[in-house]
Amino acid sequence: MTSPTVVGYTPDRATVELDYTAINEDVTETVIYKPAEVSFTVKHYQQNTDNDNYTLADTETRTGYTESVVGAGLAKTYEGFTALLYDTTTKIAADGSTEVEIYYDRNYYLLNLDLAGGWGADPIYARYGAVISLSSPTKSGYTFAGWTPEAPANMPAENKTLKANWTAKDSVDYTVVFWYQNANDDGYSYAGSITQSATPGASKSSGDFRSTDFTGRDASHFTYRGQRLLHPQYLHPDVQGRQDDGEDHQRQLSAGHPWQLPHQGW
Repeated sequence: MTSPTVVGYTPDRATVELDYTAINEDVTETVIYKPAEVSFTVKHYQQNTDNDNYTLADTETRTGYTESVVGAGLAKTYEGFTALLYDTTTKIAADGSTEVEIYYDRNYYLLNLDLAGGWGADPIYARYGAVISLSSPTKSGYTFAGWTPEAPANMPAENKTLKANWTAKDSVDYTVVFWYQNANDDGYSYAGSITQSATPGASKSSGDFRSTDFTGRDASHFTYRGQRLLHPQYLHPDVQGRQDDGEDHQRQLSAGHPWQLPHQGW
């Protein structure tokens, strides 16, 4: 006779042979069943880029013995992901219905920016695969000319640094500020200013502006004098500087930086 079928188990004898003609008393035949190799399912879920939910990325079939644990080593390697822990003690059902779910979190990476003297763009710290949206930086006297290496559309699976490329403009604006000497002390008060254009890196002498007309100029009572010349500066607007040396001085032009020129009263 054929050994009974037990789902998920294998009998040590497929059939049991009995000689009925020789049976004159009760006879017991023992059939031993051992766990069979059965299938179970492993599902791999990857974290989304824009939220904390997960999406099924892959399904595979594994095998193991009935009632044994699924064990370690089921997680896969995905670039830019880290596998989370799963229950390795889950037992494999005899009917193959066991499912193991493994979740993978996206790694975070830094996209650093070397602005090479510019400003206005920030580094990005985001999940692998996240959409990258970079602001274009600014630099006085220059036009932004992209990144080296080329900026990725999505966050790569590594930390990365991009360097800004710049192209010098044909001309930049600079400001010359004029000051009048005070009547009651040796200080100076703001008189006016002009804005002009020049090629980046060009030099200008303070003497170039001694006869310059500007709104508010009082040529009848004030004059530019070399012996009281305020040392021309190319400074940030919040920086002040003076030097009396009776010389005309040259300064290299930098966009947006003012020169400070005094005029002495009669």
